[in-house]
Amino acid sequence: MIGDLTTAATEVCSLQQGLPVTIRLLDPPLHEFLPDGDLDEIVALLASDTGADEKDVVERIEKLAEVNPMLGRAPCNMPATSFNT
Repeated sequence: MIGDLTTAATEVCSLQQGLPVTIRLLDPPLHEFLPDGDLDEIVALLASDTGADEKDVVERIEKLAEVNPMLGRAPCNMPATSFNT
């Protein structure tokens, strides 16, 4: 199995031609780690907890958004996802 993962990771990195690649081996959906509630309240909470500006928090949330959070980007799902995002 390790050989297969190494081969898949090597191929992905090669295809990206120097662009950043993130390979998450343990891949729970991002929403599992976010607090429940209204988005504005969550942004305010994250901003106050981290000392970041609310605008920066919103930009980071948008950057980390997952189209299909249950699919994730685990190595076994690499062929089914786009790496051009």
